[in-house]
Amino acid sequence: MKKQWFDVDRTGLGRQAEELGKGRLVGELIQNALDEPGVTQIAVSLAQVPGQALADLSVEDDSAEGFKDLSHAYTLFAPSLKRANAEQRGRFNIGEKMVLAICTKASICTTKGTVAFDLDQGRIEKPECRERGSVFQGRIRMTADEYGHVCDYLRSLLLPDGITVTFNGDKVLPRKPIHTFQASLETVLADAKGVMRPT
Repeated sequence: MKKQWFDVDRTGLGRQAEELGKGRLVGELIQNALDEPGVTQIAVSLAQVPGQALADLSVEDDSAEGFKDLSHAYTLFAPSLKRANAEQRGRFNIGEKMVLAICTKASICTTKGTVAFDLDQGRIEKPECRERGSVFQGRIRMTADEYGHVCDYLRSLLLPDGITVTFNGDKVLPRKPIHTFQASLETVLADAKGVMRPT
């Protein structure tokens, strides 16, 4: 039996996640959906829980495959195929975990199955799956002020062409550039051993 060297303190991770801001955290889920092959639609909904500093969050996409490996929903720093692709956004396999750390309950349902997260029961894997795509649902700690900041953040996202993103039923319109130019930027990509190197 393989012995793990590390444990992760969910509360401590949650404190670090809070420092990023709630808009950035919701954006992590959106960028993961944007990276999925064949995705054409992403639906985001966020609703405050009446009388509580909580909000119900859902991020759903229509990608053909969904999660390649459901264990990546809860494994920090698992090997990511994105590390070798400069056109994809994520590379550390940490985004969902940062969001999960500030949720009181959550679930991720994809084509490979479902994993639910509960404060009392821990992590529960279930056989229920989707035909296409993935959906993250969670109850997230969020004040009224934070809710407003998240709404502003999501409406300011830079989105690629060809993918429709909606927020609470309204289409998030692509931002138009004032000016465009070409530039070469240093980029880090994974080498044959998976180590990120400048290119």
